[in-house]
Amino acid sequence: MKREIFLLISIFLATLILISPIVSNSFAVINNFNNPVLAPTQYRAFTPYVAVLNEMWSFTSPTALFQALIAGQVQLAGLDEQAQILQAQRDPNIYLYDQPVYGFGPIIQFNFAKYPMNNTYFRWAIFSIINFQLVQQQVFANGLLGQAIPYFLNPSLYPGFFNPNATIFYQTHESFNLTRAMIYLQKAGLVYNTKLNTWTYPNGTPIVISWIIPANAPEALSLAQIVTQAAKQINLTIQYQVVPFSPTLIQDLVTGNYELITFGWSVNAIAPGFLYFIDGPLAPVTSVNSFVNYTINQLLTKAYIEATTLNESQYYTQQAVYYLQAAVPEIIAGWGNAVQGAYLPGYANYIPTVGGGVSLMNVHTANSTHGTFNWGITVLTAAPSTYDVYSAQTLYEFDGLGEVYDTPLSSPPYNALQLLPWIVQNWTIQTGLNETIPGTNIRLVNGQVITLYLVHNDTFHNGLPLTAQAINFTMWYFDMGGYSSNPFNASKDTVYIGNYYGKPVILNYTAEAMAPSFEWFDSLPGLVYSYIPPDNPYEIQIYFNTSSLWSIYELSGIYIVPPSIFENIPPQWLGLGTYSVSSNGQVIGSGPYYMYNWNKSTGATFYRYNGYFRVDPLANFIANITAGTTYTYTFNITQVLAEPTYINGKPTVPNPIVSIPNATGVAEIWVYGQSPRPIMSIPISHVSGNTYKVTINTVSLTPGQTYVLFINATYIEPLMLNYSANSVGGGIKYVDVPHFYTAYYTFNVLPTTTVSTTTTTTTTTSTTTTTTSIVTTVTPVSSVSAPPAPPSVSVITISTSPVVYGSLGVGIILVIAAIVVAVLLGRRS
Repeated sequence: MKREIFLLISIFLATLILISPIVSNSFAVINNFNNPVLAPTQYRAFTPYVAVLNEMWSFTSPTALFQALIAGQVQLAGLDEQAQILQAQRDPNIYLYDQPVYGFGPIIQFNFAKYPMNNTYFRWAIFSIINFQLVQQQVFANGLLGQAIPYFLNPSLYPGFFNPNATIFYQTHESFNLTRAMIYLQKAGLVYNTKLNTWTYPNGTPIVISWIIPANAPEALSLAQIVTQAAKQINLTIQYQVVPFSPTLIQDLVTGNYELITFGWSVNAIAPGFLYFIDGPLAPVTSVNSFVNYTINQLLTKAYIEATTLNESQYYTQQAVYYLQAAVPEIIAGWGNAVQGAYLPGYANYIPTVGGGVSLMNVHTANSTHGTFNWGITVLTAAPSTYDVYSAQTLYEFDGLGEVYDTPLSSPPYNALQLLPWIVQNWTIQTGLNETIPGTNIRLVNGQVITLYLVHNDTFHNGLPLTAQAINFTMWYFDMGGYSSNPFNASKDTVYIGNYYGKPVILNYTAEAMAPSFEWFDSLPGLVYSYIPPDNPYEIQIYFNTSSLWSIYELSGIYIVPPSIFENIPPQWLGLGTYSVSSNGQVIGSGPYYMYNWNKSTGATFYRYNGYFRVDPLANFIANITAGTTYTYTFNITQVLAEPTYINGKPTVPNPIVSIPNATGVAEIWVYGQSPRPIMSIPISHVSGNTYKVTINTVSLTPGQTYVLFINATYIEPLMLNYSANSVGGGIKYVDVPHFYTAYYTFNVLPTTTVSTTTTTTTTTSTTTTTTSIVTTVTPVSSVSAPPAPPSVSVITISTSPVVYGSLGVGIILVIAAIVVAVLLGRRS
């Protein structure tokens, strides 16, 4: 029998409920604008509230970062040392966040392709020399940095999924016991040479186990010291080598050039999901290890792919957790806390999340929405090496990508498993389908269809609209179904994934599967088909050959890319590293920020995208206008052609930001805080170059109200289609395509009885007094104009800094981190 679940959530209703602006003397102001820290339930679904975000990584030590934090040079930083945490607790200028997060590590991963690392007894032996009391004291600073929990799930974070029998197994085979460790070394086939007082291979060669750990990771270093000292007590030689996390450690991991290696995982709230990717069927790709266990794979498949109820998913996950503890070539030292210091003077609206660190979604400079925020995300040795969304692997790379790309759904900071609209305004789910998909020969067996209805006012940074085609393209371009050939005809390597701007796009899935995306390959298990109705470009029906309760979560967090960029790039080029979108200025997204400058030694600078459909119009307040008068607002229209616009100060393309002289459109006006139903539509006028103006007549507007001014313009620009890539035939073709420019502003209408009034709002540092003037022209706010030359990024960064910024879904995001880290609230998590 077919089951049908409806999740119909109007984006406008959700906006009214979540945002609820305060009205003071009838004028709207931003709710709780000056609160230094917001309760998670007080968050606003608008973002961002700062004009410039700097992600920085130039500091070379946690001490230097901490000094920058307490001096206010950076406003957010991760803390790694006990003394710093204790000092931050006493500092009235610092808000300290120290809570468990969805992330574990440091871990010790054994290279399963090498002996004795692939021997279970050897892993148990190494486990048995680790004194977890010392780990709690020295690695996790007696609980300040996390908990020494040696299990694949944290029982307190995943109570319904954890199996208590894993505790019994650990106590029996893996707890601290040096005598047992020596017995297990012998069972692993190693020999103790009494003459040399050391362990040898069966052929008599002394054993020296090499271990790679990341630089500037105090927890990893403390763990290495504990383990190597304990190994000496039984005359086992383990030598650790400290290397830069990026790119050295990542390269060693990917190439298998290690015996033991240490890093951490940033995961999310869906236990069977991240276990499926890290230690289940996708482990050889995700964990870059050759370990395969069919029992574990079957259990996690049932828990994650096939389970239709929470109880069913929990049951199979519990069974898998026991086998994971026994068999996986990995030792988990513990589950981390996100320990972050947020600088309070001059800043407001930090949001502590549940399980995800500090959210910067609403953060801003005091009494302004046009300021700059500096975030020290990591050390130079762990700096991002790429911003290619296809090939990115580390937490720090996804920190930046999360500013640029949007997701279908999001989750609130107080509940990582609650789904809320984002670019999708509502959705439906039909499960238990046993039928042939209409118009196809694809048979669903206990399948489901998820239908997404997108907002109509979202655009990519280059001005192209974000429609259902972008979601469709993203799913199939990244092979999120996990295919290695045409899913509709296994005898063919290629698959047609749709027509985009007149170009049929055909991908070679066999070639792509040889160089799959670390993050996105097989991220939508069971995906079999998708359909966009010809009469509604903002609706997409997505079919799965499973009724898993987790499918909507998987879908919620995918990063949506523009087909206009990627349809000209074979995906295997990105996987093999023969082409880079970040090096060529093609990191074009639709998120709250666009990437302006990437300095590989110091940091990345992101500018607010004023056309972002979820920007708070109060963030761009332009004037107080006396009722009955007219007001002329002048603004610039530009197009972002390249992201990053600059790399190390040099433009990625000859003209990364261009003026638009041929736009036409209207300015729409409605009351702030109400559904955007225009009460006035005014044509915009071209002044010269990229300068435009709109004249507002306030005669019909109500005094004492705050109004939204929405600029809605279009212009025609050519789009290049390369038929030699991902298509048939060859050659280059240019097609003229409509582009859109949007921007949101607010203004107040003052009563006519005002003789001399100065109104100051909390949304801007500028005020305008109007009494008798009939026409007023104001200079555009800086965030509207084309940005200046790339700023020099000062050295203000370092240390791991788990954090959340902006819209993030709650699907799976699995990113490698240098040490114990937090989740990016739900990305693919």
